[in-house]
Amino acid sequence: MQFVHFNIAYGVPADIVESLLKTIWEQTCKETNALNADRDPEISVVETGDHAVNWRLGYKLKNLYQMLEVECLIKRVAYEVAEEQKIELQTPLTHNIIDNKLLT
Repeated sequence: MQFVHFNIAYGVPADIVESLLKTIWEQTCKETNALNADRDPEISVVETGDHAVNWRLGYKLKNLYQMLEVECLIKRVAYEVAEEQKIELQTPLTHNIIDNKLLT
């Protein structure tokens, strides 16, 4: 079992994130035969952090020699699908920077 993790901002409904990850999985399966497409991916929340929710996409490989290639492909597909669906993958900035001049 291999995993790719994604940080998704709070406020994005779980069903939307699950749909995003399922679409990423389906698109990646179309682009490579190294994945075991007969098994559904495992989608779960790993951590609810201070700045984002860490989601995990778990999958089985048919060919372990393509492990890194598949991980990179999943990340590229994730970028493209997230752009289409207007879901940001970066950890959002959730703090303010205070100017030292204001403190004196």
